[in-house]
Amino acid sequence: LAKYYCGSEPHLDIHMWNSHLQAQRNLASRMKVATNAAWWEGFDLGGWGQTRALLGRHVLLLEQMDRRLGVLKVCAQREEFSESHQKAMVPVRAIVADLVCAMGELLMDATLCAADGRINEAEKQTMQQRIGDVHKLVKELSEAWGKVRKTLAHGVGLARDVRTEGFFICEVSRVADMVVEFAEELHVVQPKDNMCKVACGSLRNWFNMEVITSPANLNFVLRNGLGLIISFLLGLFVWDFNHVAAGYLALMLSQKPGAALHSNLGRMQGTILGVLVGNVLFTNLVALHSPDVVFYCQCVALFLFECFANFIYHSSEDFGNIGGLLAVFGGKVLLRVLTTTRILESQDILTMEGAAYEEFFYLVVGLALLTSLDMLLLQKPASCMAREALLIGMTKTLNLFEAFLVDGESQLEDMDKTLNGVEGNLASASGFASEANNEPRWHKALFRKTLFDILIEQVDGLHMDIRTVLHAFSGVHSHGLYRLVSSQPAFQVWRTKFLKRVHTLQDLVRKVLEHESVLKLDVEVIQEVRSSTPLQGELESLVAEVIAELQAEANASPKKDAREQPTSMAADRVCRLCTAFEMLDRVDRDISAMLASSLQRI
Repeated sequence: LAKYYCGSEPHLDIHMWNSHLQAQRNLASRMKVATNAAWWEGFDLGGWGQTRALLGRHVLLLEQMDRRLGVLKVCAQREEFSESHQKAMVPVRAIVADLVCAMGELLMDATLCAADGRINEAEKQTMQQRIGDVHKLVKELSEAWGKVRKTLAHGVGLARDVRTEGFFICEVSRVADMVVEFAEELHVVQPKDNMCKVACGSLRNWFNMEVITSPANLNFVLRNGLGLIISFLLGLFVWDFNHVAAGYLALMLSQKPGAALHSNLGRMQGTILGVLVGNVLFTNLVALHSPDVVFYCQCVALFLFECFANFIYHSSEDFGNIGGLLAVFGGKVLLRVLTTTRILESQDILTMEGAAYEEFFYLVVGLALLTSLDMLLLQKPASCMAREALLIGMTKTLNLFEAFLVDGESQLEDMDKTLNGVEGNLASASGFASEANNEPRWHKALFRKTLFDILIEQVDGLHMDIRTVLHAFSGVHSHGLYRLVSSQPAFQVWRTKFLKRVHTLQDLVRKVLEHESVLKLDVEVIQEVRSSTPLQGELESLVAEVIAELQAEANASPKKDAREQPTSMAADRVCRLCTAFEMLDRVDRDISAMLASSLQRI
């Protein structure tokens, strides 16, 4: 990406890089799941706990870098490679390339240390040298960009010709700071102290009341707890101490709240086919071969069956859960052991078929019980939960941004916690949307799955852009930035019009998603949107006033340029303003795109 942006012309490599970024995002997601599941390997005790804690921190770094790379991708895609871009990037091209290579080497060393959970003296020395190299290159980049900015932008650096380039330099420096911070955390890890800390933290997490008392967890406990208790009591008092139904139901527990038609149908297919195919294979094996050969035939059949089921599980997103149930229930049947050494007769085969029928009976009872509880304890339809999750995620992001625009940095204290919750809301909305597309609609119009997918993607992009703006105005290096921007007369004009656009967007999206009738939507909704126009002119007026303010400060303090240059452009307030203004323009474009998508699919 750095090579592309520092180049002289656009080319198709940027699209190839986008596919690589998506692949890396999927791998990071799988790593997060695997790291969370690794708790069972050692219960976070000793070296196992330390390794898992370090890998969890590494996953967090990858998520943060993914957000930054997504922002840099936007920056690269918007670049027109004009003459001013060439003049700005040629002097720093070599430094940027060296910095990216140094970051890669440091990240690789840090990843290897996190993977084995230990860092020896030789690794510490190597890592310290890598950290020093990155610090040196970041400082060189800061000095070089400071000189370029003085030459091309009269020392201010907010001019339109170099604003995107300043944004890019700032983000590259921030990624370098993230990698260095992660490596320094590893460098100071004390194994014995860290092991005790990780083990105690894991023990506290077992009794995390916020998770235990969450509505989703309570619903999970209620649904599946009732199912297990009822099936156990039926086996105890009705079926003469039979445990089969309770065992089957334990293998079909569902984390997803509410009645999930698609999941329940897939569960039925997987369990019934698994038991059926397993019994058919086992019955034919014991009927055609002597007991001496049955064992070897079972091994071959089990291997081939599990390979087929695991292929479905890993290769299909829609039928993966069915493949997993096939592997469990079919494999369970194929693992039976013959208790006789004689050749089976027809009566023995009939007895086995009767036992298989009895298993089917208990399986059907377990499925019926689980599905009934899902429907009886249904909170809301999947379409309603999908809509609420999407609207909550969008509202959280926009409300936090509105609070910041009105009240300033004081609203950003718990910013990361709030914004991380938005990503969970969008993930829930995506999952429920898949279920809603298969639910019976009866008198309602068809579920707008295409619109829903587009809005989820656009809200995610809007969320990432707003997050970048807020990070530009937060932290120890952003002191006074909000006051500088908000004190300009043009800011009041821009904020008023921008918040009006935000409220229009929220009302439109809510009304469009809540409109489930086959009748046309109210015309008043469309009338409100017509008065909402992009605010690029107002934003440029604000930038011009900020430039004038910065120039006045420079003229009032001629010796100010002699002060020490920031060691990283991530700490430079002009570069942070470049990031803020570029992403504010991007946020305005995101709102326009969401308004257009909603209107096109009313």
